[in-house]
Amino acid sequence: MNNDDLSKSLMKSGTVFTPEHIAGLFCELADLKYDDVLFEPCLGTGALLRAGVNRLISMPENEGKDITSQIHAVEKDKNMYDEAIKSELLRDNSNVLYGDFFDVDTSDIKERVKPTVGFINPPYSLGSKANPNLYELNFVERLLDCLISEGKVIAIIPMSCAIGTKKEVSDIKKRILEKHTLDAVMSMPGNLFYPVGVCTCIMIFTAHKKHCVSEKSWFGYWKDDGFVIRKNKGRIDGGSWGKIKDKWVSAYRCRSEKAGFSVLKDVTGTDEWLAEAYMETDYSKLTQRDFEKTVADYLIYQFKTTLYKNMTPAAKSVDDKSDENESNTTTTKKEPDWAYMENYIKSLPFGSMM
Repeated sequence: MNNDDLSKSLMKSGTVFTPEHIAGLFCELADLKYDDVLFEPCLGTGALLRAGVNRLISMPENEGKDITSQIHAVEKDKNMYDEAIKSELLRDNSNVLYGDFFDVDTSDIKERVKPTVGFINPPYSLGSKANPNLYELNFVERLLDCLISEGKVIAIIPMSCAIGTKKEVSDIKKRILEKHTLDAVMSMPGNLFYPVGVCTCIMIFTAHKKHCVSEKSWFGYWKDDGFVIRKNKGRIDGGSWGKIKDKWVSAYRCRSEKAGFSVLKDVTGTDEWLAEAYMETDYSKLTQRDFEKTVADYLIYQFKTTLYKNMTPAAKSVDDKSDENESNTTTTKKEPDWAYMENYIKSLPFGSMM
């Protein structure tokens, strides 16, 4: 099974893999120090923790030093746990545990392990009134409770958590701010987890420091990481990620405000936690290419919608169930390569055609 197929399969259980460049970004945002103690309660296949370990062992102060005691993690899925500990960085570390994060005593972790930094990419879209523990922000809240005072938690979770229209989610947001501080939220690219379709944001918190509304949170609009989708290759760096990452990290650390990119805002647990709700649009930077991209996006939407409307009821039924039962696709035409078609349409010179 290739990575795309594995990602689709795991998404059904709420699991999506953290892209490697985002794992590296977590380390930059955390501003890791040589003596930091890392804790990841939803290890998955280990991308976030490996990035953190690599950063720690690259520091001069840790040269030749055993940092095993600084690395802690939990993973409840046996297959992913086995995959994670194949890495030399995590193998034979008794602090990387197979188990359920919700069976962990948060007070014990805080007092015994004393984590200073927590990374998390929890299972997505599994929370409900029947299973409130599985809301993404509930994982984040529990991780915050595990850290020492002033520790940092960095999480990547669905945008719906930032909007928080569900009462259950809004209640968790309120609880978090009663004990912890929301430092920043960054809206991430819409196709970051391609081929899985989920809009996400990165949230950064300071643990055990009650949120003060007068201390504004920083919101960034990080929708373009310079990655492009290529046929048979998936989502790859277009060559500008390094410069974009430096720009993002610098803006976050300086907490600078810029129209169309970032804004400082005082928020509560009932507010939306995303840049789109508060930042101003910088109309001076709109270009012909922006217009062309909007037209291209609209044409793609119309094309997909029209194609679906023109399908027979039987074909629609098969198409809707194709992810659950791939054998059904034999009764209809093969799914078009949307990524290839989108890139092609977006490359057309619309401006010169109008």
